[in-house]
Amino acid sequence: GGDYYNLIAAKYMGVDKTTGLPLFGALVTESNQSKFPNAKVGEVVATTDYSEAYMFDMGDATPDLMGGFNTSFRWKDLDFAATFAFQCGGKFFSNEYALNLYNNQKLAGALSAEMKGNTWTPDNTGAKFPMQMYGTTYTNGAEIGSWMYTDMSLFSASYLNVKNLTLGYNLPQKWMDKIGIGGIRVYASADNVWMWTQHAGIDPRMS
Repeated sequence: GGDYYNLIAAKYMGVDKTTGLPLFGALVTESNQSKFPNAKVGEVVATTDYSEAYMFDMGDATPDLMGGFNTSFRWKDLDFAATFAFQCGGKFFSNEYALNLYNNQKLAGALSAEMKGNTWTPDNTGAKFPMQMYGTTYTNGAEIGSWMYTDMSLFSASYLNVKNLTLGYNLPQKWMDKIGIGGIRVYASADNVWMWTQHAGIDPRMS
């Protein structure tokens, strides 16, 4: 009964300060309350056991509005034009972001700059991100991968993109008349100049 492109994912609850493992949101029900004796039915509690994580409805991936607009003006022999694209609403899951957090190919892949100094260590227990693990094997023997994906890799799909800027100059026509040329225009054009998104490096235009 929900939207066709609804996103269902586990909720990231931070880092276990003792072990450095990621915490996931578990919804306490009558059937699992014995595992969380200090919690009431309906509460969301943190656990390092992903198998206990509840899959929450995180919203629809479909944007509410998407489109573009452009503008141009001319002053004497100079002209300028700009083209923009935008998208409003929707959610975007970044697989690349998730992989860089949880499955870093034996620490050989790229790391987000925000992780520098912000991953768990025994001396940095208040970090936002879990400890970096050598290799891909989690402590319970499972391979780190899509089963550990959470809403930490889920972002707003809204964006504003400056697709093109063009600046041109028309050489004076009196010069052109002397050499029998109808006109010459010199211009510089730049594509994909700037992108605003919820998070640097996240591009909602991707699949």
